[in-house]
Amino acid sequence: MSSPTNGNAFKKNGRIVIIGASLAGLRGAEALRNEGFSGHLTIIGDEPHEPYDRPPLSKQVQKGWVKADHTKLPRMRKVDAEWRLGVAATGLDRASGVVRLANGDEVAGDALLIATGVRARPWPNPEEAKLEGVYTLRTCEDAARLQAALAARPRRVLVIGAGFIGSEVASVCRELGLEVTVAERAAAPLAGALGNVIGAIAAEMQRDAGVDLAPVSASRSLKETQRGMCVTHAFPTGPCSMWTWCWHRWARSATSNGWRAPGWLPASGVWPVMPVAAPSISMVS
Repeated sequence: MSSPTNGNAFKKNGRIVIIGASLAGLRGAEALRNEGFSGHLTIIGDEPHEPYDRPPLSKQVQKGWVKADHTKLPRMRKVDAEWRLGVAATGLDRASGVVRLANGDEVAGDALLIATGVRARPWPNPEEAKLEGVYTLRTCEDAARLQAALAARPRRVLVIGAGFIGSEVASVCRELGLEVTVAERAAAPLAGALGNVIGAIAAEMQRDAGVDLAPVSASRSLKETQRGMCVTHAFPTGPCSMWTWCWHRWARSATSNGWRAPGWLPASGVWPVMPVAAPSISMVS
C-alpha cells in the first residue's frame, strides 16, 4: 500500500481497505469515520454475512436462547463502506497497492487495516475430520449445526480442550442434561489463559456441575465402530500411554488455540496488526 503524505487530502480522497468483516473490522471502520476519514472504505470478509457477535455462538445459541443468525453486531454509526463479503483475501501486492481476492478480483487502496483475528484449527487428520458428526465452531452456520446436534440429545459429549469455548460447551451440555467428558492436557481447565490457581477453581466448579474431567497429553485419532465413534488419547505419564473411549452415540468437541489468519500474510511481508488469540472448536456427534 502506498504511504499517504498529505493528511487532509488523504482523509478526504484516500482509499482504505479493511481485511476482516467481524467485530474488529467494523469498529475500525467506525473509528476511521469518527476521526474524520471521508474517503473510500472497502471491507473484505470471507463470510457472506455482515459483522456478527461470536461469543454467543458457544453459549446462548447452543442453549437455544438465540438463533445463530440473530447475533448481528449493533452499528455505532454509518460507515458508508463498500462491502466485499463472501470472498476471501488471498494475497497482498504492496508494490502495486492491491489486495488479491479468491475470485481473482483485486482491490486497490492507499492504506490497509488487517483485522482478521484467527481461524479455527481443524482436526489434524482430514479423513477423520470428514466423519459424520465432526464440527468446527467458528461461524454462525457452524453454531447452528452444533446446536442441532446437541438438541438431538447425544448419549455423551466429549470435549477435547478446556479453554473458554470448551468450558462453555461443557457447561451448556450439563445445563441441557447431557453427559460430558472434558479431556485437557493442561493442569486444569482455563489454566493456559488464567493460570493454575484459577484453573483449579474452575476444575472444582466443573466437577461439581457433573463434568467428567480427564487429563490427557494428546488426542490421537478418531474412528467409527459398530458401537459408534472411538477417540484415542495419550496419558501424560505412565507406561500405559493409550486410552480409547467408545460410546454408542456421542458428540465430541475438540478445542485448541486458533491459527493466526490469514496464512498468506507472511509471504506478503506483513503480519496481522490484531492477532486476537481466540480458541476454536471442533466437534463430533
